[in-house]
Amino acid sequence: MMKIYGSNVCPSTLKAIEELKEKNISFDYRDFCQDIKALKEFVAIRDENSLFDDVKDEKRIGIPCFILDNGVITLDKNYAIEEYMKNR
Repeated sequence: MMKIYGSNVCPSTLKAIEELKEKNISFDYRDFCQDIKALKEFVAIRDENSLFDDVKDEKRIGIPCFILDNGVITLDKNYAIEEYMKNR
């Protein structure tokens, strides 16, 4: 199942969740503002993945963050949706 790391105070995260629900896409949402374990998981992912280099340089967080069933990590909601639909 796809994982999404984000925050309920982030408009982009909320928009992504809404769109995935509309498309009946199953996902495991991890709101790191409500769950310290989810925050630790996200920070480890962010620190270890070069995908976040530009994000960090621009002083952004990098959410919503999608981790696909095959382990691919992306910040691109549309890519995450496409991959899910291909592998349904």
